[in-house]
Amino acid sequence: MTFDYGAAIRERIAAEVAEHGEMPPLWAAFPDFGPHSMGWRMGDGEVYSAAWST
Repeated sequence: MTFDYGAAIRERIAAEVAEHGEMPPLWAAFPDFGPHSMGWRMGDGEVYSAAWST
């Protein structure tokens, strides 16, 4: 099974817009992640960052 990065981004955008009406900024969505956190490069932070910049 492969990870569909595009589908994950589309799903995250849809979920955030449904809940907030827009994509909250990165620092509001993940207040515990520092600017150089590994969380931005792996997992939820990575997908959120890609979705936010789309």
